[in-house]
Amino acid sequence: MMKNMSKEFALALFMLAKEEEREHEYFDALGLVADVLTENPLYMDFLSSPRITREERGKALKEAFADLVPSNVINFLQLMSDEGQADNYYDCVAEYRLMMLQDNQISEAKVTSAVVLTEEEKNQLHDRLVKMSGHPVEMEYMLDENLLGGMIVQVDGKIIDGSLRTKLREMKEVIGK
Repeated sequence: MMKNMSKEFALALFMLAKEEEREHEYFDALGLVADVLTENPLYMDFLSSPRITREERGKALKEAFADLVPSNVINFLQLMSDEGQADNYYDCVAEYRLMMLQDNQISEAKVTSAVVLTEEEKNQLHDRLVKMSGHPVEMEYMLDENLLGGMIVQVDGKIIDGSLRTKLREMKEVIGK
């Protein structure tokens, strides 16, 4: 249910940003606010506290962000606070990002590997995924030392499991039959 709320809030802001043709500007502003909230965890407590009045929160948000982000992003954060949803801010940012990627027909690939990939390996994988999907791909790389070898790639809702563990399991199944 919280994920749905995050999606609804993100969609409302994304639609507004799209109407104003400021999707990237709003996304950058959301990221800036997220950085500030991460650096100052007590600020999130402030935004979530029912003891702080709406007016006090609004004033504090304007003072903190008025010169840094568009007013609609401040209003968005105010609304989330007023609705008791401030704790879901990071989920909203993630949802907004996905909406922006989809709107721009950009895939997101999450690559989990057993070892750090070289730049050449990253470039080759990127090129193959672009060719496979037919449009730009944003890459995110993660390390999982629990993988015996190889990698797992998640892109466009598909999982390409090229891990050594999976290959060994498949080999065992073939041999065992």
